[in-house]
Amino acid sequence: MITPSTGTLQSVSAITTGQYPSRHKLWRKDREQLAKRPELFESRPNYGLGADTSWVFLDSSEKPIVKVHRLNGETRVTDLKPPFVYVELDKGGHSPYGIPFEEQPDDETFWRGRSNEELKKLYERGVQKSTERFHELVDTLSAMGVLEETLVVFLGDHGELLGEVKYGGFYGHASPLVPEVVTVPVVFLGAGLPKNEQYEPIISGVDIAPTLLAAMGKSVPDYMDGDNLWDTAPEMDRIVRSETIQLGEGGVIDSIAPRPVPAYSAVSFWDRSGGYVFHQNNALVRFVMSQYWKLIGSPPASLTRKNWTPGNHKRMLEIHCRNQLTFGDPNFTPDDLSIPSLDY
Repeated sequence: MITPSTGTLQSVSAITTGQYPSRHKLWRKDREQLAKRPELFESRPNYGLGADTSWVFLDSSEKPIVKVHRLNGETRVTDLKPPFVYVELDKGGHSPYGIPFEEQPDDETFWRGRSNEELKKLYERGVQKSTERFHELVDTLSAMGVLEETLVVFLGDHGELLGEVKYGGFYGHASPLVPEVVTVPVVFLGAGLPKNEQYEPIISGVDIAPTLLAAMGKSVPDYMDGDNLWDTAPEMDRIVRSETIQLGEGGVIDSIAPRPVPAYSAVSFWDRSGGYVFHQNNALVRFVMSQYWKLIGSPPASLTRKNWTPGNHKRMLEIHCRNQLTFGDPNFTPDDLSIPSLDY
């Protein structure tokens, strides 16, 4: 699956609304809510969202994922009477990798002194723990007696860069848009679906909301960007998007600018064979902000500096500063595309 965006709130909001971020416009996580509560929630009288393993130091009502969805707090699936809609955001592979937030609150301490191999193993541990919690949720649904009549979806909101040399040796997921960050797993189960079958067409995170609505017998609103996978399989040559704006809030450039300046802005298109990335903000700004954030300002910057080589630096500049990137061997050309202009 191709994630609609590489920022957690941008991506999850696209999954729950069925709209790409250029439509729902949730670019600035600390200052915006969705324009309205997602239709996915409004489709059932009983609905809820849980985020027990994320933002653990905040009250339930103050967690960003709760606020952007215009909810009053978190809900546990066992508190809901069927039929219901329930969304759970798990910590998964988010930094600090493999360690609960409450055990390692200082992100900079987490990165200091760790090797690349140790970080990869910790990342795998975090993903495995998330998978185990998902199995527990499935067991809970089974114990409630609703699994066979409930469509369950397990998916990632974004991938992660783990020091890949070909991109410059840095860590994170917000930028740049590359296959390792935009490609995520997805599993559908329950609701009488067959087991152990692989879905061949490329799908997008914006397909989840329309698919769930259709599975509930609800009509899919025209404003949703995604496809209804419940009733119809997409064409094998389908093209989907991933897009992001990362604002450089609080930086030097912002101190002299009338509004926050995008440190990184890009839209990408993908099919089953590859894709194109189109950078949209100023190349000089991308250069300055990428160098500052990757080498100085971000928690893993000390590790990126430790891994610094002239070759790594060259690759980092190329992946951020070229206006267009090509990955794999896509079966379409840029001339086939209608590229949206990302507005923040």
